[in-house]
Amino acid sequence: MGRPRLRLPALGNRATTVLLALAYALVGSLTLWLVREAGYGLAVPVWPASGLALALLLRRGRALAPGVLVGSLLVNLVNLPLLSDAPAPRLATVAVPLVIALGATLQAVLGAAWVRRRLGSRPALDRAQDILRLVLLGGPCACLAGSVFGVGAQLLAGVVTLAQAPVAWLTWWVGDSVGVIVFAPLVLMLLPDRGALWRGRRWRVALPSLLVTALSVAVFLFSAAQERRQLQLYLAQQATQASSALQRNLVRHQEVLEGLRSLMAVHTLTVAGDFERYTRSSLQRLDGLDALSWNVFLRPEQLEPFEQQRRRETPGYRIFERGPNGTPQPVEPGRSGYVAVDYIEPLARNARALGFDIASDPVRAHAIDRARDSGRIQATAPIRLVQESGSQQGILLLLPVYRNGGQGQDPEQRRRDLKGFAVGVYRFGNLLNDTFAGGDYDQLSLRLLDVTPGEGAVELARRGHPDLLSAALPRTPVVSQRFEQAGRLWKLEVRPAAGSLQGRNLSTAPALLVGGLLVCGLLEALLLLATGVESRVRIELERKLRTSLAAAAVAHEIKQPLTALLYQADWLEAELRRIEGAPAAVQGLPSGPDQAGVLLPLIKAAEGVSCQARQVSITVEKIRDVLRNVASQLAPIDLTDPIFGALLLAKADLNRYRIRLETVGLEEPVTVLGDREQLQLVVHNLIRNAIEATGAGGGVRLALHRGDQAVELEVADDGPGFPQGPVDLDGLLMASSKSEGLGIGLYVVRCAVENHHGSLEIGRSDLGGASVRLRFPLASKL
Repeated sequence: MGRPRLRLPALGNRATTVLLALAYALVGSLTLWLVREAGYGLAVPVWPASGLALALLLRRGRALAPGVLVGSLLVNLVNLPLLSDAPAPRLATVAVPLVIALGATLQAVLGAAWVRRRLGSRPALDRAQDILRLVLLGGPCACLAGSVFGVGAQLLAGVVTLAQAPVAWLTWWVGDSVGVIVFAPLVLMLLPDRGALWRGRRWRVALPSLLVTALSVAVFLFSAAQERRQLQLYLAQQATQASSALQRNLVRHQEVLEGLRSLMAVHTLTVAGDFERYTRSSLQRLDGLDALSWNVFLRPEQLEPFEQQRRRETPGYRIFERGPNGTPQPVEPGRSGYVAVDYIEPLARNARALGFDIASDPVRAHAIDRARDSGRIQATAPIRLVQESGSQQGILLLLPVYRNGGQGQDPEQRRRDLKGFAVGVYRFGNLLNDTFAGGDYDQLSLRLLDVTPGEGAVELARRGHPDLLSAALPRTPVVSQRFEQAGRLWKLEVRPAAGSLQGRNLSTAPALLVGGLLVCGLLEALLLLATGVESRVRIELERKLRTSLAAAAVAHEIKQPLTALLYQADWLEAELRRIEGAPAAVQGLPSGPDQAGVLLPLIKAAEGVSCQARQVSITVEKIRDVLRNVASQLAPIDLTDPIFGALLLAKADLNRYRIRLETVGLEEPVTVLGDREQLQLVVHNLIRNAIEATGAGGGVRLALHRGDQAVELEVADDGPGFPQGPVDLDGLLMASSKSEGLGIGLYVVRCAVENHHGSLEIGRSDLGGASVRLRFPLASKL
C-alpha cells in the first residue's frame, strides 16, 4: 500500500487559496522570526514563501493569486513594526505592507506564467534547459517585481533612506530569487504531480539541499555573531566616550551655576545689565547651554512690591503662570511661595520666560523642593519651556541660593533662608548637537532618554538617523550608558548612523549567507538534473523492456503460424509438381497444352507463397535480432546497397500509390560498418511509413548527406507529420507520423540505429510532413 499524499486537485480554488494564504503567512512569519532572532533587521537574504507561491500558482494557475496577496499582507502587517526600533511613519503601517503584498503577488503571477508557458503546469525538471528556465524565469526575472515594489514603497514612505535603497533592493531581490530556486522545486515534489517521474527523486534532492542550506545558515549565524560582537565592542567604546563627553560638558555648566550662586548669595543685582555682563562669557564658551537665569523666591506679601520695583527697570514686567491652554495668566494667590524669573540671558530669545513663576508647574515645583531641601543642584523631568517655539524637550538645572550661606542647616531653616535659584536652561536637541558636533560623533546615532525609576522612560532627544534598516549588515546592536545627572537617571543610547559603517569590514555575514544559498541553488539544480536523467533513463528502460517484450511476443506468435504456412506452401508446390509429371489419365486432368495451362499458375502461386513466407520469416528474425541489440554481420558495407534494396522492395507500393519519389546523394558509395539486412529493414520501414502517411499522390524524399565524421540519411514526406511537433527522442520512446500508427516501427528503427552506433532525430521536414534523420559514423572513424 502506497504512502498517503496530499490530494491538491481535490480541493476547490477557494479552499486552496485560503490554505495558500495561511501557509504563506506562516512560512513568512517563521522566516522573519528567525531573522529577528539572528539580529538581522529587515534584511531577509532568503524568502522561502516566494518559492511556495510560485509552485502553487504554477500548479493551479493565477486563481490562487489572492492567497499570495492576503498571506503577504498578513506577514508584513504583523512583523514589519517588530523588526525596526525606529518609529515608522503612519503611512508605512498600512501602505507599505499593501504595496509589498502587491509586488509579491505580481512576482508570483509573472513567474508562474512564464514558467508555465515554457514548461507546462507539471514540469519534470529533468533536463538542464528546463531547470535553467525555472531558475531564471521564476527566480531573478520575476523577482524583480517584488523587490522593486517592496523597496520602492519603503523608500517613498521613509522607512529606508536613499543611501540604503540599493543594498536593500539587492538583498530583497536575492532573497526572493534564492527562495524560488531552492524551495519551488521542493514544493513541486510534494504536490501530486506525475508520481512515477518523481518516484525516488524527492529525498535525494530535498535532503542534500536542506542539509547544505542548514550548513550555510549555521555559517552565516556564526559569522553574524562575530560581526555583531565586533560591532558591539566598537559601539561600547563609543558609548563610553560619548557619555563621558556629555557629563563633562554638564559638569562645566554646573561650575558656572556654582559661581552664579556664590555671586547671588552675597550681592543683589540692581540692573539687568549686571546679570548680562556676568553671564556673557559663560554662555559663549559653554556648548549646549541655552540660557542662564536668576529666579527669585518670593512670599505672597512680596509679590506686589517686587513687581513694582522691577517695572521701574523693565516696563510691563509681571509675574505670571500658564493657564490650561498655555496662555499667560496672573499667578494663583494664597500659595506659600513663588519662584519668578527675575533675569534671563540671552534675553532676546528667552523674553517670554521673564516673570514666569516656575513653581506654578508641578514638574518644576517638584525639582524646586528637592533642590531647596537638599541644597544641591537638581534637574527637572523633561518639560516644555515657556519660550519654546519648536518641538524640543527642555530641562532646568536648579541650584538653590540661601541667605547667610544656608549650608549645613536643617531643611526648615533652608526654607526660611531661601533667596532664589541659579538656573541653567537647556533644550536637549541643542545640547546633543552642540556637545557632539564634528569628529567621530558624526558616525553615530545618539538617543538620550530619561529613565528615572518610577516615572517611565521618556525620550529627551536624538541626534543622527540610526542605521537600523541597512540590508548590508546584521540588525545594528544598541549600546547604552546610564548615568545620574542632578537627581535624574539618564540613558544615552549609541548606534551607528545611517551609512556610517559602509566602509567598515562588517559585512561578511550577508555575503556568506547569500553565497551559501546560491551554492544550495546550484547544488539543487545539479541534483535535479542528475536524478531527472536517472529517472528518465529508468522510465525509458521500463518502456523499452515492455515494448521489446510485446514485440518479441508478437514475433513469436507470428513465427508459429508462419512456419505452418511455409510447410503447407512447400507441400502444395511439391504436390503440384508431382501431379505435373504424372500421366494425365491417372490424374484426371486434361493432357497436352491444357494441362500446362492449369498447373503452371498454381505452381507459380505456391512458389510465391513459399518465397514470401521465407522473406517474412527472415524479417521476423531480423526484428528479433534488433530487439536483442544484435548486429549479426557488422562489417564494412556500402550504405547505398541496403537503400537500393529497400527501394526495390517498396517499388510496388510506390507505383501503386503514385508516389513522387525524390532521391538525393545516392550516386556515390559511402562506407559504414553495418548489417545489410538490418539496415535494409530500417530503410524499408521508413519508406513504407512515409508512403502510408502521405497517401496516394504524395511525395517522399530520400536523401544521403556525407560529412567528415558521419553520414546522414533523411526520409521526409509531405504528410501530416508527427502530432507532437519537433520531438526529442530522449524523452519519447515511440512516435508515429500516421494518425492510426502506434510507433512500433519507428521504435524498431531506433533500436537498429543504436545497434550501429548511430543516432535518430525526428521532426518536421521542409516538405511539410515528417522528417526522420539517421546518422551513422563512417567506417574510417570507428
